[in-house]
Amino acid sequence: MASKRVNSSLEDYIEAIYTLSLKTDNIKSVDVARLLDVSKASVSNAMDRLVNIGYITKSPYGSINITQLGIEKAKEIYKRHTLLKSFLINVLGVNDETAEVDACKMEHQISDETFKKLERYIQKLNLFN
Repeated sequence: MASKRVNSSLEDYIEAIYTLSLKTDNIKSVDVARLLDVSKASVSNAMDRLVNIGYITKSPYGSINITQLGIEKAKEIYKRHTLLKSFLINVLGVNDETAEVDACKMEHQISDETFKKLERYIQKLNLFN
């Protein structure tokens, strides 16, 4: 899947919206702000950018809806995160809390080539499906 590249901050927002969308159909900016521990102004700015990219839609009353394109991007980010976390814990022996923080940082920086090779390596070890 050829997807649009966005900065790590926007990736965090789309991942958060996706996570919230799994729990409710009525996502508000305040929910995103609370989950990411950021200001409502930061969320508003990010939501405008995500609307322009086509990852979300936003109703006049403030309800945020993730688009199919946004779902695909969020799943891609989530896959990177979970694979990297699995590698850190199961191969390197990093504790869960540190692995969570490091995987979040790494998911935004790792190249597609390196990620694909790491994914193949982890699949060979049967650590990640």
